[in-house]
Amino acid sequence: MEDLARKKGFDLQIKNVGQMMYQKAKEGGFPIEEGKILDLPQFTLRSLRWSVFEDILRTIDDAEHTVIETHACFRWKKYIFDGFDYSYLSKLNPDIYFNVMDTIFSIKGRLELQKGWRGKHSILELLIWRDEDMALTRTFAEVQNKDFYLLFYSDPPESMFRIAFERDIKKAYLSYPISFATPEQVKEVEAFRDELRKEIVIFDPLSIRDISWQSAAQAMEKQGKSEIAIPFNVDGRDEHVQISIKEMYEARDFLKDQTVNTDFKLIDQSDFIIVDYYDPSIHSPGVNSEMQYAHDNGKDVYLYWPESKMSPFLERNITRHFTTQEDLIEFIKTISLGET
Repeated sequence: MEDLARKKGFDLQIKNVGQMMYQKAKEGGFPIEEGKILDLPQFTLRSLRWSVFEDILRTIDDAEHTVIETHACFRWKKYIFDGFDYSYLSKLNPDIYFNVMDTIFSIKGRLELQKGWRGKHSILELLIWRDEDMALTRTFAEVQNKDFYLLFYSDPPESMFRIAFERDIKKAYLSYPISFATPEQVKEVEAFRDELRKEIVIFDPLSIRDISWQSAAQAMEKQGKSEIAIPFNVDGRDEHVQISIKEMYEARDFLKDQTVNTDFKLIDQSDFIIVDYYDPSIHSPGVNSEMQYAHDNGKDVYLYWPESKMSPFLERNITRHFTTQEDLIEFIKTISLGET
Protein backbone atom coordinates (compact mmCIF):
# COMPACT_ATOMS: atom_id res chain seq x y z
CA MET A 1 0.00 0.00 0.00
CA GLU A 2 2.94 2.33 0.62
CA ASP A 3 3.75 2.81 -3.07
CA LEU A 4 0.08 3.29 -3.96
CA ALA A 5 -0.40 5.95 -1.28
CA ARG A 6 2.66 7.88 -2.42
CA LYS A 7 1.57 7.71 -6.06
CA LYS A 8 -1.70 9.29 -4.98
CA GLY A 9 0.15 12.04 -3.16
CA PHE A 10 -0.26 10.80 0.41
CA ASP A 11 2.57 11.41 2.87
CA LEU A 12 2.91 7.98 4.49
CA GLN A 13 5.57 6.09 6.44
CA ILE A 14 5.74 2.40 7.41
CA LYS A 15 7.08 1.32 10.80
CA ASN A 16 7.86 -2.41 10.91
CA VAL A 17 8.34 -3.18 14.59
CA GLY A 18 10.24 -6.43 14.08
CA GLN A 19 12.75 -4.92 11.66
CA MET A 20 13.20 -1.91 13.93
CA MET A 21 13.95 -4.17 16.91
CA TYR A 22 16.68 -6.01 15.01
CA GLN A 23 18.13 -2.68 13.87
CA LYS A 24 17.96 -1.19 17.36
CA ALA A 25 19.85 -4.18 18.80
CA LYS A 26 22.51 -3.86 16.09
CA GLU A 27 22.94 -0.16 16.78
CA GLY A 28 23.27 -0.95 20.49
CA GLY A 29 26.21 -3.24 19.83
CA PHE A 30 24.53 -6.62 20.32
CA PRO A 31 23.23 -7.77 16.91
CA ILE A 32 20.68 -10.58 17.07
CA GLU A 33 20.82 -13.52 14.69
CA GLU A 34 17.75 -13.84 12.46
CA GLY A 35 15.03 -15.88 14.16
CA LYS A 36 16.63 -15.65 17.60
CA ILE A 37 14.96 -12.52 18.92
CA LEU A 38 12.16 -14.42 20.68
CA ASP A 39 14.77 -16.37 22.63
CA LEU A 40 15.79 -13.21 24.47
CA PRO A 41 14.88 -12.98 28.17
CA GLN A 42 11.42 -11.44 28.52
CA PHE A 43 12.78 -8.35 30.29
CA THR A 44 15.32 -7.76 27.50
CA LEU A 45 12.71 -8.33 24.80
CA ARG A 46 10.24 -5.95 26.42
CA SER A 47 12.92 -3.29 26.90
CA LEU A 48 13.96 -3.55 23.27
CA ARG A 49 10.36 -3.30 22.12
CA TRP A 50 9.74 -0.37 24.47
CA SER A 51 12.70 1.48 22.94
CA VAL A 52 11.35 0.90 19.43
CA PHE A 53 7.88 2.18 20.31
CA GLU A 54 9.39 5.25 21.91
CA ASP A 55 11.19 5.87 18.61
CA ILE A 56 7.90 5.48 16.76
CA LEU A 57 6.22 8.01 19.05
CA ARG A 58 9.06 10.48 18.52
CA THR A 59 8.91 10.18 14.73
CA ILE A 60 5.21 9.66 14.17
CA ASP A 61 4.77 13.26 13.03
CA ASP A 62 7.49 12.92 10.40
CA ALA A 63 4.72 11.96 7.98
CA GLU A 64 1.04 12.79 7.80
CA HIS A 65 0.10 9.11 7.98
CA THR A 66 1.88 6.23 9.73
CA VAL A 67 1.33 2.49 9.36
CA ILE A 68 2.64 0.41 12.28
CA GLU A 69 3.25 -3.19 11.27
CA THR A 70 3.42 -5.73 14.09
CA HIS A 71 2.05 -9.02 15.39
CA ALA A 72 -0.41 -8.85 18.26
CA CYS A 73 1.02 -12.05 19.73
CA PHE A 74 3.54 -14.83 19.08
CA ARG A 75 3.56 -18.59 19.53
CA TRP A 76 7.05 -19.71 20.43
CA LYS A 77 8.18 -22.99 21.99
CA LYS A 78 4.60 -24.12 22.53
CA TYR A 79 3.35 -21.06 24.39
CA ILE A 80 1.85 -17.69 23.56
CA PHE A 81 3.17 -14.29 24.58
CA ASP A 82 2.56 -10.65 23.74
CA GLY A 83 3.83 -9.19 20.51
CA PHE A 84 2.76 -5.71 21.51
CA ASP A 85 3.02 -3.50 24.59
CA TYR A 86 -0.61 -2.71 25.41
CA SER A 87 0.28 0.51 27.21
CA TYR A 88 1.03 2.01 23.80
CA LEU A 89 -2.55 1.58 22.56
CA SER A 90 -3.61 4.85 24.17
CA LYS A 91 -0.33 6.60 23.36
CA LEU A 92 -0.49 5.75 19.67
CA ASN A 93 -4.30 5.91 19.46
CA PRO A 94 -4.57 4.37 15.96
CA ASP A 95 -7.44 5.43 13.71
CA ILE A 96 -8.04 1.94 12.33
CA TYR A 97 -6.85 -1.64 12.79
CA PHE A 98 -6.17 -4.20 10.08
CA ASN A 99 -5.34 -7.88 10.35
CA VAL A 100 -3.75 -9.28 7.17
CA MET A 101 -4.33 -13.02 6.86
CA ASP A 102 -2.80 -15.53 4.47
CA THR A 103 -3.40 -19.13 3.47
CA ILE A 104 -1.99 -21.22 6.29
CA PHE A 105 0.23 -23.28 3.99
CA SER A 106 1.84 -20.13 2.60
CA ILE A 107 2.58 -19.01 6.16
CA LYS A 108 4.11 -22.41 6.85
CA GLY A 109 6.22 -22.18 3.69
CA ARG A 110 7.63 -18.75 4.46
CA LEU A 111 8.49 -19.73 8.03
CA GLU A 112 10.26 -22.88 6.80
CA LEU A 113 12.58 -20.64 4.77
CA GLN A 114 13.70 -18.84 7.94
CA LYS A 115 16.37 -20.55 9.99
CA GLY A 116 14.96 -19.57 13.37
CA TRP A 117 11.42 -20.71 12.53
CA ARG A 118 12.13 -23.85 10.52
CA GLY A 119 10.35 -26.89 11.96
CA LYS A 120 8.97 -24.96 14.94
CA HIS A 121 5.23 -25.17 14.23
CA SER A 122 2.77 -27.66 12.84
CA ILE A 123 -0.11 -26.54 10.63
CA LEU A 124 -2.45 -26.91 13.60
CA GLU A 125 -0.28 -24.66 15.78
CA LEU A 126 -0.10 -22.05 13.03
CA LEU A 127 -3.88 -22.10 12.65
CA ILE A 128 -4.25 -21.41 16.36
CA TRP A 129 -1.68 -18.61 16.23
CA ARG A 130 -3.30 -17.03 13.17
CA ASP A 131 -6.68 -17.03 14.90
CA GLU A 132 -5.25 -15.63 18.14
CA ASP A 133 -3.48 -12.84 16.28
CA MET A 134 -6.72 -11.83 14.58
CA ALA A 135 -8.78 -12.05 17.77
CA LEU A 136 -6.34 -9.91 19.75
CA THR A 137 -6.13 -7.27 17.02
CA ARG A 138 -9.92 -7.10 16.89
CA THR A 139 -9.99 -6.78 20.68
CA PHE A 140 -7.56 -3.83 20.53
CA ALA A 141 -9.94 -2.11 18.12
CA GLU A 142 -12.99 -2.84 20.27
CA VAL A 143 -11.30 -1.53 23.42
CA GLN A 144 -10.60 1.76 21.65
CA ASN A 145 -13.90 1.81 19.76
CA LYS A 146 -12.06 1.84 16.43
CA ASP A 147 -12.80 0.09 13.15
CA PHE A 148 -11.26 -3.32 12.48
CA TYR A 149 -10.95 -5.03 9.11
CA LEU A 150 -9.73 -8.45 8.08
CA LEU A 151 -7.83 -8.41 4.79
CA PHE A 152 -5.76 -10.94 2.90
CA TYR A 153 -2.17 -11.19 1.73
CA SER A 154 -3.38 -11.60 -1.87
CA ASP A 155 -5.76 -8.63 -1.79
CA PRO A 156 -4.88 -5.70 -4.05
CA PRO A 157 -3.30 -2.78 -2.14
CA GLU A 158 -6.28 -0.67 -3.19
CA SER A 159 -8.46 -2.53 -0.67
CA MET A 160 -6.52 -1.36 2.38
CA PHE A 161 -5.92 2.07 0.87
CA ARG A 162 -9.59 2.73 0.11
CA ILE A 163 -10.79 1.50 3.50
CA ALA A 164 -8.18 3.64 5.27
CA PHE A 165 -8.48 6.83 3.23
CA GLU A 166 -11.91 6.70 1.56
CA ARG A 167 -13.94 6.21 4.70
CA ASP A 168 -17.30 6.24 2.87
CA ILE A 169 -16.27 3.54 0.40
CA LYS A 170 -18.77 0.70 0.19
CA LYS A 171 -17.59 -2.80 1.05
CA ALA A 172 -19.15 -6.08 -0.06
CA TYR A 173 -18.61 -9.79 0.45
CA LEU A 174 -18.68 -11.80 -2.77
CA SER A 175 -20.40 -15.16 -2.31
CA TYR A 176 -20.30 -17.84 -5.01
CA PRO A 177 -20.16 -21.64 -5.38
CA ILE A 178 -16.57 -22.77 -4.84
CA SER A 179 -16.46 -26.49 -4.04
CA PHE A 180 -17.73 -27.68 -7.43
CA ALA A 181 -16.53 -24.79 -9.58
CA THR A 182 -14.43 -25.56 -12.65
CA PRO A 183 -11.23 -23.57 -13.26
CA GLU A 184 -13.02 -21.72 -16.06
CA GLN A 185 -15.91 -20.78 -13.77
CA VAL A 186 -13.48 -19.50 -11.15
CA LYS A 187 -11.82 -17.32 -13.80
CA GLU A 188 -15.22 -15.91 -14.76
CA VAL A 189 -16.00 -15.12 -11.12
CA GLU A 190 -12.60 -13.43 -10.75
CA ALA A 191 -13.30 -11.28 -13.82
CA PHE A 192 -16.67 -10.30 -12.33
CA ARG A 193 -14.96 -9.55 -8.99
CA ASP A 194 -12.36 -7.35 -10.67
CA GLU A 195 -15.09 -5.32 -12.39
CA LEU A 196 -16.83 -4.82 -9.06
CA ARG A 197 -13.54 -3.73 -7.48
CA LYS A 198 -13.45 -0.76 -9.82
CA GLU A 199 -16.43 0.59 -7.86
CA ILE A 200 -16.19 -0.78 -4.31
CA VAL A 201 -14.05 -2.91 -1.99
CA ILE A 202 -14.69 -6.62 -2.45
CA PHE A 203 -13.91 -9.33 0.11
CA ASP A 204 -13.27 -12.58 -1.77
CA PRO A 205 -13.45 -15.83 0.27
CA LEU A 206 -11.13 -17.59 -2.17
CA SER A 207 -8.31 -15.27 -1.11
CA ILE A 208 -7.70 -17.97 1.50
CA ARG A 209 -7.19 -21.43 0.00
CA ASP A 210 -6.95 -23.54 3.14
CA ILE A 211 -9.80 -25.89 2.19
CA SER A 212 -8.71 -26.17 -1.45
CA TRP A 213 -5.40 -27.70 -0.41
CA GLN A 214 -7.12 -29.96 2.11
CA SER A 215 -9.15 -31.43 -0.76
CA ALA A 216 -6.01 -31.75 -2.88
CA ALA A 217 -4.30 -33.67 -0.07
CA GLN A 218 -7.17 -36.16 0.03
CA ALA A 219 -6.75 -36.78 -3.69
CA MET A 220 -2.99 -37.27 -3.26
CA GLU A 221 -3.58 -39.80 -0.48
CA LYS A 222 -5.77 -41.88 -2.79
CA GLN A 223 -2.78 -42.02 -5.14
CA GLY A 224 -0.68 -43.47 -2.33
CA LYS A 225 1.21 -40.26 -1.57
CA SER A 226 2.22 -39.33 1.98
CA GLU A 227 3.15 -35.69 1.26
CA ILE A 228 1.90 -32.83 -0.84
CA ALA A 229 3.92 -29.97 -2.33
CA ILE A 230 2.04 -26.68 -1.93
CA PRO A 231 3.16 -23.57 -3.84
CA PHE A 232 3.49 -20.17 -2.23
CA ASN A 233 5.06 -16.83 -3.03
CA VAL A 234 7.73 -14.95 -1.11
CA ASP A 235 9.11 -11.60 -2.28
CA GLY A 236 7.79 -12.25 -5.78
CA ARG A 237 9.51 -15.64 -5.95
CA ASP A 238 7.61 -18.92 -6.36
CA GLU A 239 8.45 -21.63 -3.82
CA HIS A 240 6.97 -24.94 -2.61
CA VAL A 241 6.57 -26.38 0.86
CA GLN A 242 6.30 -30.13 1.54
CA ILE A 243 3.60 -31.01 4.07
CA SER A 244 2.68 -34.49 5.23
CA ILE A 245 -0.89 -35.56 4.57
CA LYS A 246 -1.04 -36.81 8.18
CA GLU A 247 -0.37 -33.26 9.37
CA MET A 248 -3.08 -31.97 7.04
CA TYR A 249 -5.61 -34.40 8.54
CA GLU A 250 -4.68 -33.40 12.09
CA ALA A 251 -5.66 -29.83 11.24
CA ARG A 252 -8.76 -30.70 9.21
CA ASP A 253 -11.44 -29.71 11.75
CA PHE A 254 -9.66 -26.43 12.53
CA LEU A 255 -9.34 -25.68 8.81
CA LYS A 256 -13.05 -26.24 8.18
CA ASP A 257 -14.33 -24.33 11.20
CA GLN A 258 -11.97 -21.39 10.71
CA THR A 259 -12.96 -21.15 7.03
CA VAL A 260 -16.64 -20.81 7.93
CA ASN A 261 -15.88 -18.37 10.75
CA THR A 262 -13.66 -16.24 8.52
CA ASP A 263 -16.33 -15.99 5.82
CA PHE A 264 -18.93 -14.90 8.36
CA LYS A 265 -16.54 -12.26 9.74
CA LEU A 266 -16.08 -10.92 6.21
CA ILE A 267 -19.85 -10.60 5.93
CA ASP A 268 -19.98 -8.82 9.29
CA GLN A 269 -17.55 -6.14 8.05
CA SER A 270 -19.40 -5.67 4.74
CA ASP A 271 -22.14 -3.18 3.93
CA PHE A 272 -23.92 -5.83 1.84
CA ILE A 273 -23.17 -9.06 0.02
CA ILE A 274 -23.14 -9.83 -3.69
CA VAL A 275 -23.98 -13.37 -4.76
CA ASP A 276 -22.70 -14.74 -8.07
CA TYR A 277 -24.87 -17.84 -8.50
CA TYR A 278 -23.53 -18.34 -12.01
CA ASP A 279 -25.00 -21.84 -12.46
CA PRO A 280 -28.48 -22.46 -11.00
CA SER A 281 -27.99 -26.23 -11.43
CA ILE A 282 -25.35 -26.16 -8.68
CA HIS A 283 -26.61 -26.56 -5.13
CA SER A 284 -24.20 -24.68 -2.89
CA PRO A 285 -24.83 -25.10 0.85
CA GLY A 286 -22.07 -22.55 1.51
CA VAL A 287 -23.69 -19.82 -0.60
CA ASN A 288 -27.14 -20.55 0.83
CA SER A 289 -25.76 -20.38 4.37
CA GLU A 290 -23.98 -17.08 3.67
CA MET A 291 -27.13 -15.58 2.19
CA GLN A 292 -29.11 -16.66 5.24
CA TYR A 293 -26.45 -15.31 7.61
CA ALA A 294 -26.33 -11.95 5.81
CA HIS A 295 -30.13 -11.66 5.73
CA ASP A 296 -30.47 -12.54 9.41
CA ASN A 297 -27.85 -9.91 10.30
CA GLY A 298 -29.57 -7.10 8.45
CA LYS A 299 -27.39 -7.06 5.33
CA ASP A 300 -28.77 -6.44 1.85
CA VAL A 301 -28.25 -9.40 -0.50
CA TYR A 302 -27.87 -8.66 -4.22
CA LEU A 303 -28.13 -11.83 -6.27
CA TYR A 304 -27.00 -12.62 -9.80
CA TRP A 305 -29.10 -15.62 -10.87
CA PRO A 306 -29.26 -16.00 -14.67
CA GLU A 307 -32.86 -17.24 -14.67
CA SER A 308 -36.08 -15.37 -14.00
CA LYS A 309 -37.42 -17.99 -11.59
CA MET A 310 -35.91 -19.42 -8.42
CA SER A 311 -36.91 -21.32 -5.31
CA PRO A 312 -38.99 -19.24 -2.88
CA PHE A 313 -36.60 -20.41 -0.14
CA LEU A 314 -33.77 -18.71 -2.03
CA GLU A 315 -35.84 -15.68 -2.93
CA ARG A 316 -36.85 -14.90 0.66
CA ASN A 317 -33.27 -13.99 1.61
CA ILE A 318 -32.47 -11.58 -1.22
CA THR A 319 -32.92 -7.84 -1.55
CA ARG A 320 -32.74 -7.67 -5.33
CA HIS A 321 -32.39 -10.16 -8.18
CA PHE A 322 -30.38 -9.58 -11.36
CA THR A 323 -30.41 -11.88 -14.38
CA THR A 324 -27.18 -10.46 -15.84
CA GLN A 325 -23.87 -9.54 -14.26
CA GLU A 326 -23.85 -6.32 -16.27
CA ASP A 327 -27.09 -5.12 -14.67
CA LEU A 328 -25.74 -5.91 -11.21
CA ILE A 329 -22.52 -4.00 -11.90
CA GLU A 330 -24.50 -0.98 -13.11
CA PHE A 331 -26.57 -1.11 -9.93
CA ILE A 332 -23.42 -1.26 -7.78
CA LYS A 333 -22.15 1.83 -9.59
CA THR A 334 -25.20 3.74 -8.36
CA ILE A 335 -24.53 2.54 -4.81
CA SER A 336 -20.89 3.62 -4.99
CA LEU A 337 -22.05 7.07 -6.08
CA GLY A 338 -24.55 7.24 -3.23
CA GLU A 339 -27.55 7.29 -5.55
CA THR A 340 -29.46 4.46 -3.85
